[in-house]
Amino acid sequence: MSPLQKRSLYALLIEIIWAAAIIAVFISQGGAAKWDTNADFRLIMDGMWVGGLILYWWLFSSINQRPNQFDERDRLS
Repeated sequence: MSPLQKRSLYALLIEIIWAAAIIAVFISQGGAAKWDTNADFRLIMDGMWVGGLILYWWLFSSINQRPNQFDERDRLS
């Protein structure tokens, strides 16, 4: 498996876990009915979104740092 395929697999696994966590927190905290009335709930959800973006930035920023990240299969496409 090429390094880019491994990164894509890691990103998929992170996305599944992240989406499940967001859904679980959203449902357990009261859903859309609590969104307008509970500021802590909004902060938790915003923190999860921003945390996920930072995680993706960290995961994909390392692609440019390693020069031997690509192999001949990646160069063909």
